[in-house]
Amino acid sequence: MKHTTNNFSSEQQKREFVLQCEHEFEQSLDDAANFIINTKGLSMVAITGPTCSGKTTTSKKIIKELTASGLNARVISIDDFFKDRASRLSVPGVKVDYDSIDALDFPYLAECVSGLYSGKTVKMPLYDFVTGTRSGYYDLSLKKGDILVFEGIQAMYRELTELFSAYNCLKVFISVASSLFVDDENDCHDRFFDGNELRLLRRIVRDHRERNASPEFTFYIWESVRENEEKNIFPNIDAADIRLDSTLAYEANLIKPYIEPLMDLVPADSSHRSFADAVLYKLAPLEPIDASYVPANSVYREFLG
Repeated sequence: MKHTTNNFSSEQQKREFVLQCEHEFEQSLDDAANFIINTKGLSMVAITGPTCSGKTTTSKKIIKELTASGLNARVISIDDFFKDRASRLSVPGVKVDYDSIDALDFPYLAECVSGLYSGKTVKMPLYDFVTGTRSGYYDLSLKKGDILVFEGIQAMYRELTELFSAYNCLKVFISVASSLFVDDENDCHDRFFDGNELRLLRRIVRDHRERNASPEFTFYIWESVRENEEKNIFPNIDAADIRLDSTLAYEANLIKPYIEPLMDLVPADSSHRSFADAVLYKLAPLEPIDASYVPANSVYREFLG
């Protein structure tokens, strides 16, 4: 459980609160990087977690630390192995499968991994989310001591775990693992957000910013996202060598001015109206924290931009 507050005495106190939360998360990343650096004979790292956990930023920060230590780490986004969108429509024109193993061109992924560790130069794919198609390729080859860092929600699925197991792979799992409790001495009612709820709020804001998606659309796909997580992601937590918690105690205060107008867009007759009302109720007493206080390299920039 992490705690936020509605009792800031000044804007400077808000800034300090943000920096304290960021420092705690940075320390956990430093510890993870040091563990990786000191793992003998390592050739691969798989970084995974449920949607909106901060995998991309975490991967970049860990790679930066590995590089600073003299290791040559090459990041590979598993998203680049998606099949063309047209072949993955669950409901034509509306719902796309981005979650299951069937969404990936797994045979080509296996071919690339085998080729790289056989000393070959491999044509690595690039995926364009705008067009929903493979947009091109780039050449990649490995030198002695290089470490591949695979990042994506499928990185610890059974099929990929079996594939990676032959290459001394270390597994990193990141999630919004803590619930967030609102401390308010003037409010006798409990107000808290669990980890899944925080991820949904992150996703609603991100989808609206990046894809102009309505909250209703994000709610719609969230049901299948959660179903897949419970089936293919969370059961693999125990297999992780490192676990990271990206919950930031200040994030409810930060997201308030972004999420409130989006919750107001949820129709009165929507099945998600009660959730929207509950979020608005819990956010109501919180003092907003200005996004300018958030460092440019914060994991939360994945959602706010």
